[in-house]
This record gives sequence, structure tokens and C-alpha cells, in this order.
Amino acid sequence: MTFLAPFAAIAAVSIPAIVLLYFLKVRRPESDFSSTLLWRRAVLDRQANAPWQRLRVSRLLILQLLAALLLVGALVRPALAITGGLSGHTVVIVDTSATMSATDISPSRFEDARRQVRDLLDRVGSGQRVTLIEMGPRPRIAAAATGDMGPLRTALAALRPSNGSAALQQALALAASAGGTAVDTRVLLFSDGITQPVPAATSLPYPFEYHKVGLSGENLAITSLVLHPEPGVRTAFVRVENLGRQKQHADVEWRVDGRLVDARALDIDGAGARDVSFALPAGADKVSATLRGADALAADNVAYGVATQPRTLRVTLVTAGNIFVQRALELRPDLRVTVVAPADYKFDSQVDLYVFDGLVPAVQPATPSWYLNPPLGKFGAGKQAGVGRPRASRPDDPLMRDVDLREVHIARSADLRTSTFGGRALIESDGGPLVLVRDEPTRAVLFGFDLHSSDLPLRTGFPVLVDHLSSDLLPVSVGPRAYHPDEPVLLAAAAGSTGVTVTRPDGHAVKVATAGGAPAAFDDTDTPGFYAVEQRGTAGVARSTFAVNAGGSASTIGPRERIELVSGRRQAAPSAGRDFSELWPWLAAAVLLVLTVEWLVFHHGD
Repeated sequence: MTFLAPFAAIAAVSIPAIVLLYFLKVRRPESDFSSTLLWRRAVLDRQANAPWQRLRVSRLLILQLLAALLLVGALVRPALAITGGLSGHTVVIVDTSATMSATDISPSRFEDARRQVRDLLDRVGSGQRVTLIEMGPRPRIAAAATGDMGPLRTALAALRPSNGSAALQQALALAASAGGTAVDTRVLLFSDGITQPVPAATSLPYPFEYHKVGLSGENLAITSLVLHPEPGVRTAFVRVENLGRQKQHADVEWRVDGRLVDARALDIDGAGARDVSFALPAGADKVSATLRGADALAADNVAYGVATQPRTLRVTLVTAGNIFVQRALELRPDLRVTVVAPADYKFDSQVDLYVFDGLVPAVQPATPSWYLNPPLGKFGAGKQAGVGRPRASRPDDPLMRDVDLREVHIARSADLRTSTFGGRALIESDGGPLVLVRDEPTRAVLFGFDLHSSDLPLRTGFPVLVDHLSSDLLPVSVGPRAYHPDEPVLLAAAAGSTGVTVTRPDGHAVKVATAGGAPAAFDDTDTPGFYAVEQRGTAGVARSTFAVNAGGSASTIGPRERIELVSGRRQAAPSAGRDFSELWPWLAAAVLLVLTVEWLVFHHGD
């Protein structure tokens, strides 16, 4: 046992003072009476209080001395040293993803996690440090290693749940970096365990503890909203899923450009789903569907969609039969792809994008173009040679976001090290660049290899790469599809414009810089709703709209019992710092109890 305030023991002088009071003579007024027979008790009391007489032990004296002893014990603050889950350096990770807003725990999972962390900070002892990490879509260190509870509590109070997912792998990387080489570091994760997938098992060099937050997986959500605005098929479809086990009732309301146009009542069994549709009125632009009913997560009760027919862009694919590129381009609803044999190629000024597979025309079009597997000598390309492992030239390049090249193999590629194509390398290997991207004199992309000599088209990142490249080559608008919270949207300025302005659902306008016409990733998409995109150029003002929806995979809110792919080493040696459990509150309560008993004894006679 340790005394945290030993100098407070000076208050023990009150104990002999109490005893001394029982030796003092009580001064009473004098009166004359004919007999003392009726005042025997008064005489006895007078004799008992005579100075220097033997002390008469009473229940009041014992209770008062006990109260004094307990009070002195509380003042010196006795405490027991405990382990309490803390180390010399404790790294605390707090989940701030969308599912932490669930209200299956009152008031929410996030508030319960914050309460647990506050309780943990109350137990931080002398010599101990704490690092606080916020685990959202982009994890960050909210408070670096410190033993000062003031900044830690301020940083904890400033945390807010987001509408995005939890990037567990990046948060663990931050934790490993913050922990350094200390042998007394411990990592604590406060989360419901619903995070972005961890590609491979992660082992931390410190002890790791997962503190589960959350109780139930009951949730009703809009998981998809699909619009068909074509003439004759103007219909909107919404899918409502019951992701829990209990039967749920809800009302679905449809709004077009802010006006209520329809409502339906739904009863959905546990683990069931219902598809609801309604006709889109003429001129519909912004469509939303809303669930009315109480459930654990409110963010996925609304879905947004853009019904305006996107401007159709003409794409000509000149190839002898490259089905991979054709299928990937056709995934964009605003592209109309025409396939032409090399012998039938003729330049058409109305075409918005040309894709040349295996040839380079004698006169290159002044139109955005994509060249695949150029013939020897074209653009200064050298002979075909073997290729090592491909990789992104810049890991943070917006065109390579969500494009994983780790399992991609390329057999052969033209030597582009001496290419006259210009621009910058997008994908490279140890043998030099494999893909070049340029903005001047016209936007263009050059692939030095034949897609048929690689397994790139068989990977899930290929259609993503094609979407990014086509958006870069044709930056006149944003596709009408809906995005997820914090998902980046690729934006680029059209010819003659200097940038793009995006107006968020809250009305805040954000200027997106696109230096030199290069694309920029706009990732300030945390808030669900409609985002308006505007750019001014020599051809006028180009406007488009995209939507951000919180529903989908984030609607499955059942907390995980454990996190399988994360482990830490066994507990290290005991911490140099100490954690204490103080006993003074119990002693103070005992003092109040003893004083209450003393008061009762005094009023009922000793």
C-alpha cells in the first residue's frame, strides 16, 4: 500500500484533542433545591465531569475516535498499486467510423468507447504516457505520447464519428510508428471490429488488446438506389434490407428535387429484403429515398441518386479484337463505344476519344487518345523486352488509386525509356516506364505492352484504371454514379479552365486545383448527399452532379467478437510507471456512516 499524501497525517492531532475534551469540566448554572433525590443523574454527571477523574469510556467517545481515525486515513490518500491494463506507453486507438454511430448502446457506440477511454485516462499513473489515435477513413494521431492528461482529454473530446469506414491497417501502422522500440508499449483498440479488410495477417511488436464496443446487429438500411432515366424506362429502384433477425416495419418516402412524390409501407422479415420502384417524373434531376422508422443506424436510412441523363461521349476503339478494353469502357454509362477494324479507320472530328490498339495513325488526331502496344519505332519506342514486377511510379497518383499491381504480370513491353511521347510515367518496372500519360499537346496515354501478353485485364483493378484514365482524358463532367463516403472523385479541368469548384451538401464551396490540367482527387466526400461540380472555361460553364451514399457494406453493424488477422506479442515486463487504485472514497464514506451513528447515539442517550 502507498500513501499519496503522507503529510496529511498531521491531522491526527485531532485524536488526543477529542480525548482531552472528555476531561474538561462542564460549566453549569447553580440553583438551590430542598432535596437532591430527584436530581441523582445530575449529581452523577457532575461527578463524572470532575477534573482529573478517571476517563469514563462511552459509545460516543469510541465513535468519535473512530471517525477521526478514518478521516485521517482518507486525508493521507492510501492507494493500492494495480496493473490495470496500462503500460509505460499505452497507444489507444478509437474507432470513429460510421458504424460507431449505432445506438444499440445508449447514447451510441462511439460515446461508450469514449467513456471507456476517459476511465482509462483516470488510471494513468506517474511516469506513464498515452498516445491517442483516431481510426477513421484516414487515421491520424490525435495526441502524441504524453503524460499530461489535459491535451489528451481535449483531443478525446474533439473526436467525432465519421460516415466512412475504419482503415485498420493504416491505424496499426501509426500505432507501430508511435510505439517506436519501447519494450513497455501496449496497443488498445476500442472498436466494434467493423473495419476495412486487412489484406494479410498483421503482427505488432507490442501486446495488442481489442475492446469490443456494441451489442446488436439489428439494422434496416437502403443498400442501393438505381435510376433508369432513359426515355420510356424512367424508373427508380431502391433495395431495403433488414440486416438483423427481427421483423421490421418502415415507410419509404421518395423525393424528386426536394418534393415528396410517393410513399410506401414495408414489413421486412429478419435477414430479408424488399425491392421498391416508382416512375420518375419528367425533368427529374435529384432523387432521394428515405426510410422512416427507428433503427440503430440513421446514416443508411437515406440514399441519393442523380437522374439527369449524362451527356453521351463518343469513343472509337480501333482494334483487331481487344475485348478487354471494350468491356471496361462500356461500364461507363456516358460512353458510347464504337469498334472499328484498323483497315477501316477514318478520322472523325465528332469523336471524343480514340483508342488505338496495335497501331499509330500517320496523322495523330488532335483528340484525346489512348495508344496500346505501339509498333516498333513509333513514339521512339524500342524493341520488346522482358518486364520485371510492375509498380506505380507514384503511389499517391490519383490515377492509380485502388489499382493493385502486386499480382499483375507482364510478359513483354516496348522500351519507352527513349520515347518521344512525352509526359510522365504512370506505371514502371526495373526496366523503365510501361505506361506514359501526357497533358500536352493533347491529352493521351501510351501503353508499351499488349494487354493480351499480361494478366492485367483479369484483375479487379483494370476496370478501375480504365475509368480513371477515361475520366482524365475526358474531364468534362463527373459520372452520375453514387460514391461512398470518403471515396475520392477524380476531377480535371477542361481546356481553357484553371480549376474546378465543388459545392458540398452543406453549401460549402471547395476550389480544386488542377495544375497544368493534371487530374486531382477530391476526397472531401464525408457527408452523404449531392455534390455540384462546376468549371468555367472558354466553351462556357460545365456543370454536373454526383451523389454520396452511406448505405451498402457499412450497414452490417453486428460487432465482431475478435479481430483474427491482428496479433501482438505476449505481455512485456512490468511497466516502469505505476497505476493506482485509491481508497480514500471508501474511507470518506465510512466517516459519514460513523458520524451518522454517533448522531443517533447522542440523541437517544449513551
